Amino acid sequence: MSLRVQLVILASTLALGCGSSGSSDDGVGGSAGTSGTAGSPGTAGSPGTGGGTGAPRFQYDPPGERGPFQVGVLAKSLVDESRDERLGMGEKRTLATVIWYPAGESARGQPGSAVGEGGVENAMIAGEGRFPLVVFSHGNSGVNIQSSFLTTHLASHGYVVISADHTFNTLGNNLAGLTEETLVDRVADVRFLVDVMTELDQSDPDGMFTGRVDVELVGISGHSFGGVTTLRAMGEDPRFDVGAPLTAGGTTSFPNVVTNPTMHFLATDDATVTAVGNQFIETMYQNSAGPKMLLRVESAGHFSFTIICELIPDFGDGCGGPFIDSKMVHDVTNFYETALFGFYLKDVAEYADDLTSTPFNFVQVERSGMP
Repeated sequence: MSLRVQLVILASTLALGCGSSGSSDDGVGGSAGTSGTAGSPGTAGSPGTGGGTGAPRFQYDPPGERGPFQVGVLAKSLVDESRDERLGMGEKRTLATVIWYPAGESARGQPGSAVGEGGVENAMIAGEGRFPLVVFSHGNSGVNIQSSFLTTHLASHGYVVISADHTFNTLGNNLAGLTEETLVDRVADVRFLVDVMTELDQSDPDGMFTGRVDVELVGISGHSFGGVTTLRAMGEDPRFDVGAPLTAGGTTSFPNVVTNPTMHFLATDDATVTAVGNQFIETMYQNSAGPKMLLRVESAGHFSFTIICELIPDFGDGCGGPFIDSKMVHDVTNFYETALFGFYLKDVAEYADDLTSTPFNFVQVERSGMP
């Protein structure tokens, strides 16, 4: 049974149990996106200085369009030997992980993989040099491919993107739940993913990522509890240069320590985090000490930032009813996150124009310190 079919079955069960308003848990699912469109791929280069102030080391590609690269994908089971599984039976912390990456032209026209929902499985990585790294953290009761409309889009623009199931906080097994202990586990997970990609860049036993991942250029994004994970990780680990939390409503207090560029996304009609959670997002935006942007997406719901609406159109809280088409929200997310990472990770100054633009009339944009 394919992973996509399993997601439909699990999500249907969840919807039946929670009614038309959706779930108090976070969204699931993956985009059935295709590989990249034709174009002239940029070349991965040496580390940039960030902030669009130095000589560009990567080319500019319109952030709202599919990037010039094909998309490859592979799955790995990663074991963190330094951590015991808190809720397990003495085993080490193990994460089911998916990696999307820019692939070469040999992947064009090849069938997509159910493993990563939109990439060509085990395709050859594109070009030469190193690509920046982006870590994605799924929501509470979510899965690693839940927002692969975004992860595949970023890979097509020349990023290596990694996302893991946060064990015991997934759709299939949410024993951990929404607790501080779970958040600590999650932050350790995303930090471990950077460790893994650092090791693979140094020496990948399979040869795929050796010398191909620029771990000096690292972004992070996440949905809901994954957005909270994003903020906490940015405050604790300086390797995360820039972050984009999606609907990161919560009740956990954060010190004013997030000084790196941060792009916050808020869904005005979010029935999962509710007005209380949206106020938390507003507060976190105000408390962010570095360059920052807040995007209030009107008539969007909590699950608009996943592809659950494509699987179950009437799932609720972003799917069907009074909500805008979730694909419109995907377009917003892809556009602004690609511009954000292009400016701050790739050091391509042209993305400043995109960060200051307002091409979506259903999005209210507030910024401070960003271009």
